[in-house]
Parts: sequence; C-alpha cells; structure tokens
Amino acid sequence: MDEKTRMYVNKCKSYINFLIACQQWSGIQKEDVDRWISNFKDSSEEAVILAYTILINIIYYSEADIIAVLKEGVCNRLYIDVILKKQIEADFSLSAKALDNVLKDELDASCFIPLLDMDAPHESANSMLRLLVQQNIIQADQSVFLKNINLSNSKYKRIVIIDDCVGSGEQLREFWNEKAVVNVGDVKMLLKDYCVLNPDMKVDYITLFGYSESIHRLRQELLGLRIYCVHNLVDAQRVFSSESFVWQGKDLSHATNVLKDVLDEKGVPMLGFNDMDFAFIMNGTIPNWSLPMFYKETSDWSPLLRRKSTK
Repeated sequence: MDEKTRMYVNKCKSYINFLIACQQWSGIQKEDVDRWISNFKDSSEEAVILAYTILINIIYYSEADIIAVLKEGVCNRLYIDVILKKQIEADFSLSAKALDNVLKDELDASCFIPLLDMDAPHESANSMLRLLVQQNIIQADQSVFLKNINLSNSKYKRIVIIDDCVGSGEQLREFWNEKAVVNVGDVKMLLKDYCVLNPDMKVDYITLFGYSESIHRLRQELLGLRIYCVHNLVDAQRVFSSESFVWQGKDLSHATNVLKDVLDEKGVPMLGFNDMDFAFIMNGTIPNWSLPMFYKETSDWSPLLRRKSTK
C-alpha cells in the first residue's frame, strides 16, 4: 500500500472510530467494521479503498436522531393543517400555549398504529410506537393495532399509520390496498373503503425517511391517504446513481465493476430490493432496499449489521 493510500485509509478509520465513539453509529462496534472490511482483504487494494469510500458515506441515524425526527414528524408536521387553520381563524394571534393546546387536543383524538408486514414484535414500526410512548408524545392506550379498533364506537377522529422508512413503497401499497382491514360493528372492511363512506375520519401515514420518488408516486396512487415524510432521500444519495455524491469525480463505472466482481465472487447481490442502492442504516436495523453488502451473511461474507429478518 503506497503512502497516499495509507493516509486515506487511516483518515477513514479515524472518522469511523469517531462516529462509533460518539454513538452516532449506535449499534455498531469497531469489531463489526473490521470484520466487514475483512470481506475485501483477499481482493485488490483498490476494492478495499472503494469499500472504505462507501463506508464513510453511510447515511446513519442513531437512536437520538430517530427520536428527534419522530418528534418533528408527529408534533410539527402531522397537524400543521389544523394548526394553520386555527391561526388563520384567529388572525395569527394565538399564543404558544394556545397552539400547544390545539396540538394536544388533536393528539388526544388520534390513535397510532404500526405498519406491519408480518405481525412480528421485532418489526421496526413497533419500535417507532414504543418510542412515541416512552418519549411521552402519546399515551400508551393510543398505541394500538388496527385489528383491535372497532370504528363503530371508536373515540378517535384520526388514525395515524406509523412507519420508519420507505424504499420502493410496496409495503405501504399492499397494506393500504389489501391488508388494512378494520372492524365496523360486526362487519370487516378495508380502511380505505370506510374512509370513502365516512369522510370525517382522517387517516394519515407518516414515515420518518423515504425515497422521494416513491413518496411522490404513493401520493398519486393511494387516494384517501395523506402521506407525510419527514426526511426525503434523493438520487444523489444512491451509491451507484449517476448523480451520487459518494464518488466525487471518481470513475463510477470503474468503481461499480470492481465492487461487482468482488460481490459476485462472494455470492452477494450488488443491489437491494427493487434494485435500490442506498447506504442507509438506522439504529440497530437496516432496510432491505439498502445495499446487501451491509447485511448479507454467507459462509464467505460477514455483515456489517444483521437484518432482524435475515437468517
């Protein structure tokens, strides 16, 4: 390894150690990073450098980050239309305390449900609801499963579907169009059909993070569902996009070919679900539309972080 390369690798290591030490990379230890980098050690020196380049450009949200984004979404985004209407009616003369009371009233009239794929306790939407309760943003009895609500005698005026992140949007599409079944007395019906018959019932979906293109399509497709995304991910944050900020002038085509050769040899897919390529990780979890090189585990490949649903 020449001096220039050695200096670059050492700078990367120092930066990564800092992120781990200050808990910005909560859920990852130095040993995890070393083990992951070792996947590339029997490949070329260039592959190791490219691995470090991707690693230092990970979009990583710690638990503290997630709590902050969750509060931003629920307290400052979800009810903005109601608060704005109240302000207009009062000629923008409402005090901070009055606005807090408006927010409290709206929160009290809302129930929050997780967007689940498998009804499994480890699913990340359940974690979002636990954080909402633990941070005293909502009361414990406002955290419910959709199947436990009977809308014929419900005290709630708003149902809020909580999620952590959106990649392709397939999970939300399936949930809204097929799985979101509610009880109305003794009758079961899709929530979207109930909303058509009962327009006073507000149904919102809020995700902390989402790919902007998917969020745009979902808003066009899923009529009757108001969709909020706190932080949007864009094409420039995709690792192998032509707009990617990761390479900064380096030859993207060459870097892609070098990494693909390594991954193909190790039996690891290059791209995530629906051919997505984000280097995106949340505290202790990683979506399947992030790069598989971070979470795939084989006899020849050690993950940086295991997905809870990955065997």
